Amino acid sequence: MSSFTSFGVLCGRVAPRGAPSMGRRVNANSLAFSLLSGDSRPHATMDVRRPPLGVLARVNGVNGMRGVNGMRGVNGVNRTTRTNASSSAPSSSPSAAATTTWRIKMLFDSDCPLCMREVDMLRRRDAENNYIEFVDIASPSYRPEDNAGISFEQAMERIHGIYPDGSFVVDIAAFKAFYELVGLGWVYKVTEIGFVNKALSAVYSVWAANRLSITGRPDMETILREKKTCRSVVD
Repeated sequence: MSSFTSFGVLCGRVAPRGAPSMGRRVNANSLAFSLLSGDSRPHATMDVRRPPLGVLARVNGVNGMRGVNGMRGVNGVNRTTRTNASSSAPSSSPSAAATTTWRIKMLFDSDCPLCMREVDMLRRRDAENNYIEFVDIASPSYRPEDNAGISFEQAMERIHGIYPDGSFVVDIAAFKAFYELVGLGWVYKVTEIGFVNKALSAVYSVWAANRLSITGRPDMETILREKKTCRSVVD
């Protein structure tokens, strides 16, 4: 028997004449001894087609792989670690999602009946998203320092919309911003035309300057005086 044939037989690759078939259960050591000594009697103890688990474990260890317990994938990804990481990921909860969602503040006068019709409509349409933070300037708790430094008197003169960064828009631009956030941007789309914007801004200026008398309310001086009286009582 040549050295190549002996090596092949010992590795389970070449079966010389007279040796048991590879499909039968034989003992590897007995097979080698039988072949070298000329004894071809079978020794049915082990299936050479399936090496022991210990051999597989050692062979797999060469490729950086482990057994079933603590298995590492071919790419070196620890599957157990991956599972634990996914299960330990923070789940979405109401407390985690409770973040500021408003995109603009609307300063409004709750003592103005016509103004409140528009405010109520915007509130209804914004109820799901809460993109608009509604701030009542008529409330005794109104603080200019919390609203871009806009005083009560300034807020009474014209509509203001304040962005989270402290910048703000007024008049038609403010209304346009409010309406866009509630899905009614098309209403003020026409104001993107220059002359239309100027015309509507002029109309709004007239309304803002006369809204107290139009709605049957006292003039600004009386309102400011009443405001100061209310604040002194609260203080």
